Amino acid sequence: MLCQRARAETDLPTASLYGGVGLLDTRTARFMPDGYLSFSGAMHDPDDRIAGTFQIFPWAEVTFRYSINYAAKAPNNPQRALYDRSFDLKLRLSHEDDYFPELAIGFQDIIGTGVYAGEYLVASKHFGPIDATIGMGWGRLASCPRFGGGACSASIGFANPFGLISSRFKSRPGDSSTTGGQPLFQSWFHGQDVGIFGGIEYTTPIRHLKLQVEYSSDRYLQEKENGGIDFGYPVNVGLTYRLWEATDVGIAFMHGRTIAAHLTFMLDPGEDHSLQRIDQAPHFRARNRDSVDVLRRYAATNAPAAPGDPTHVEFVDLTAPAGNAPGVAPWHVEFTDLTTPPHARQIDSPPGNDSVPAPSVVPRPAPLAPHPSTSEERAAAVAKILVDLAAQQLEIEGVDLSGSRARVVINDTRYRRDTEAIARAARVLSADAPLDVDVFEIATWREGVPLATVALPRDEIDRLARWQSSPIELWHVSTIEPASPTPPAFVSRGYPRFRWNVYPLTQQEFFDPDNPVFFGFYLGADSSLELARGLSLDASVSGSLYDNFSDIRRKSNSVLPHVRSDVSEYLKDGRYGFRDLMANYRFKLTPETYARVAAGYLEDMFAGVGGEILYRPFGKRWAVGADLWAVQQRDFNRLFGLRDYHTVTGHLVLYYQLPWHDLEMRIHAGRYLAGDWGATFELVRRFESGIEIGGWFTRTNVPAAQFGEGSFDKGIRITIPLEWVVPFGTQSSYNMALRPTQRDGGQMLLGDATLYDMIEPSDYGAMMSQWRSVFRP
Repeated sequence: MLCQRARAETDLPTASLYGGVGLLDTRTARFMPDGYLSFSGAMHDPDDRIAGTFQIFPWAEVTFRYSINYAAKAPNNPQRALYDRSFDLKLRLSHEDDYFPELAIGFQDIIGTGVYAGEYLVASKHFGPIDATIGMGWGRLASCPRFGGGACSASIGFANPFGLISSRFKSRPGDSSTTGGQPLFQSWFHGQDVGIFGGIEYTTPIRHLKLQVEYSSDRYLQEKENGGIDFGYPVNVGLTYRLWEATDVGIAFMHGRTIAAHLTFMLDPGEDHSLQRIDQAPHFRARNRDSVDVLRRYAATNAPAAPGDPTHVEFVDLTAPAGNAPGVAPWHVEFTDLTTPPHARQIDSPPGNDSVPAPSVVPRPAPLAPHPSTSEERAAAVAKILVDLAAQQLEIEGVDLSGSRARVVINDTRYRRDTEAIARAARVLSADAPLDVDVFEIATWREGVPLATVALPRDEIDRLARWQSSPIELWHVSTIEPASPTPPAFVSRGYPRFRWNVYPLTQQEFFDPDNPVFFGFYLGADSSLELARGLSLDASVSGSLYDNFSDIRRKSNSVLPHVRSDVSEYLKDGRYGFRDLMANYRFKLTPETYARVAAGYLEDMFAGVGGEILYRPFGKRWAVGADLWAVQQRDFNRLFGLRDYHTVTGHLVLYYQLPWHDLEMRIHAGRYLAGDWGATFELVRRFESGIEIGGWFTRTNVPAAQFGEGSFDKGIRITIPLEWVVPFGTQSSYNMALRPTQRDGGQMLLGDATLYDMIEPSDYGAMMSQWRSVFRP
């Protein structure tokens, strides 16, 4: 697998000017390695494009693109350009082999106004350093395909073959809605003609330099009609140079008249950066084998006997007395009374050697017989464990050394993965726990709620430290269970407790028709005062250091209650305010049932009271939850005032971890902030690095015309843990939700359901996926 990944990184495909893998204006049948992301930008007359592409599955590529088209806007449109958001999808149909090309089918601009809409079938085949592509396209990719007809006389194409199936395929309907955002199923593979496109990508003898030459079937007819400029010359030529391992820069001569420049960054979200961190965990420490063997023999010989049973223990003493001749058999020693002091025990002479007198007294050799740890030694070990756990940035709720078990309860506030916190605690115990401790029992807490308990056999830890075992073998002999709602008696850390943090924040608003990007840079701070286990007062504030939100001029025209579409008012008037100010009580009803109640200023736009409950069977792929909230809208300045609008919102939630590609599905069904009823469907792919990429859409009883631009709520969600970027462990992350447009239908309360994400780091599945990386010797 590592070899395959390394090979893929050295031969990553180039991106087209549309963002997805391709030549320049046309696509190829090539794909990035599974899970890869690319971000690209192209400056190109008549339009500039910014795109993000995700290889969501090995066989599926999705692209979200934002285009500023200076030539396609209608003449009576007061805007300086047409601002267009579009989604693309490309699916692999077959892999390339010695005789057969790689085949793919693609859908360009499948949701929206359809300005760039087109479908295509494409094939690609390598011939030495040349990667040749040929395809056939519909819609925009067949904008002027036939011979003859003036400016299109050099075009190649033929009549749509699907017209033989039904005459409806001979005409291509556009986006008939006034709000856009609807899938354009009725247009797929429709149109009078089919265009032919193709080209080559030549890997030149100059390292990292590729030459692209293509014949395009896109004649930019809408741009010519609205702007009067002909971009229809079909041949484009470009050069792409790989600056670094996954960064491309390129230049192209397009349409026979203009120069285009493009830049692409590619990255692997599954790449593990943990070995590059500066806060590396200590090594596991193995016990001395001889000491442990003698200790266990001592424990066995000192086991209490039943009343009346004779105590008779035999063992062979391999130390021959001084002066004993070679070949003399070792001493045969009998202990007949374990209550007799060692100096008074009688030892027989060795058998078969009567000439050697048996000594009457043999002292017990101290180095061969370590004794069980005393209470004083265990107290010293507890003190050492506390110091060393704190050095690993772990909050310790309690430590107990009883019998053969070392029990530790930790509150992980530093590491993204609770499995890493457990592994660090086990490494400390392997070095500090007394030799007669045979099991490490480590429990995790979060926000005062017990989550999971892991029992690790110390013998396997010893073997792991000697490189005689593996993390997988340790996994199979360890016990992982949900923690009991009742904390153990040795948990004695007191309350109240206070935490605080200061950090930078960014706020961005994309895709406003008047300006594609509005941006703000903030300084944020949060604090938490824990009054008792699970009960806390939480607050977070933010203040603007720089923003251009005052330039937002567009007002909401929503006919629904303005539960989100007035976001610009909050951005402008609430530059300095608190994001939340509330009381939280989190608790556990059963080992697999969690609950939370909260009241106060819940998020930037709403205050209220409510709660949630979650049932998550340990070790299962599914969980179910429910939340209910009574809320009232906050003033725009994000201080203490409230507006008149109030409502009740809540949802039933189903969580399910699919068995493929680390996918997780969430379905929310219930009542939204604007009073509409419906369901939200979300699919997220989570990588071992912690990066999450997914999308969602919401359909409610609000019709598209009433919803407004976009027709229904949808978008892309990206979460990047800061730990993936910086060389140390942290739970901070960057979260971004990209919507084509912000409307009021299908909007949920932020933070309405947090329990699932709170316990996920200690979930059985999360531990299983992360175990191998954090339990390396």
